[in-house]
Amino acid sequence: MGTGFVTFTRRVGRLLECRCRGVVSPEVMRSLEEQLRCSFAGIDEQVLVIADARDTEAFDDRIAQQLLSTILTINTRVERAGILVGGRPLYEVQIEALLLATHHPNERTFRDPGDLVAFMGVTATDEERQRMKEFLAEWREDRQPALLHH
Repeated sequence: MGTGFVTFTRRVGRLLECRCRGVVSPEVMRSLEEQLRCSFAGIDEQVLVIADARDTEAFDDRIAQQLLSTILTINTRVERAGILVGGRPLYEVQIEALLLATHHPNERTFRDPGDLVAFMGVTATDEERQRMKEFLAEWREDRQPALLHH
């Protein structure tokens, strides 16, 4: 898989949507950090973060530490976070280890979109739950995002 990318979008309520593909390079991490800052601007309440990372590659230790640091900076602002993984076993293990290191009781990985929506939906509004389903359905077999929004 080639160059990676990450997008963060807020379309409905408190729901932040993250789509990540490919290699998580230093450039992708800079983009992730900037998009997170923009996504959290103007939100005073805790958020729900749903991430579709089904085709994200494993990363090196430097990126892992940077990602952990980034997650820790937003942890108190996150009510629940769910990351959909699949097809990349090493990446799945890395993400699970990072989430364990955050000590956040409501941040988890999932392999099934329905399980992810059920977990996230516990505190979501009907509109947020519906958008979660739509967001996850946008993933295409060709592994390209249906929509790119910054």
